[in-house]
Amino acid sequence: MAKTAKIDVKEQNLLTALQGLFKTLLEDGGMEAVLVPQHLPMKNSVMPTLVTDPEKINGVDPLAPVFPMNAAKVLSKLTRRPLDEKIAVVLRPCEIRAFIELVKLKQGETNEVVLISTDCYGAYGNVDYGRFAGDDGGNASLRFYE
Repeated sequence: MAKTAKIDVKEQNLLTALQGLFKTLLEDGGMEAVLVPQHLPMKNSVMPTLVTDPEKINGVDPLAPVFPMNAAKVLSKLTRRPLDEKIAVVLRPCEIRAFIELVKLKQGETNEVVLISTDCYGAYGNVDYGRFAGDDGGNASLRFYE
């Protein structure tokens, strides 16, 4: 059954509020990991990353207007075998639909998985995102949603 949650957003900074939510899930929420888009330190791109350390949450960016790969496929591979612990997974609405279809085809499981999503306002292609983000990929999401 779907549940909705309301997150307190301070100073109109949704990204910081979401990072706080993910950190709380890892520290106190019973989640062993969060699968979430994260800025890669070596280049200006965002990839789905399995984060287990609450201190590493600061680089995650579920609002990044790019997804070089569909995280539903990553989650499908992650859940083909039973998980021992609960994980939270942050997906776009289209990725959730894709994952549900993979589950129907017996290519993934929803046991021990908590799906989290926000509205999606679109995304750039990989090359266009690189141009848009420039050298400041960490703030690209905030610029996109202004």
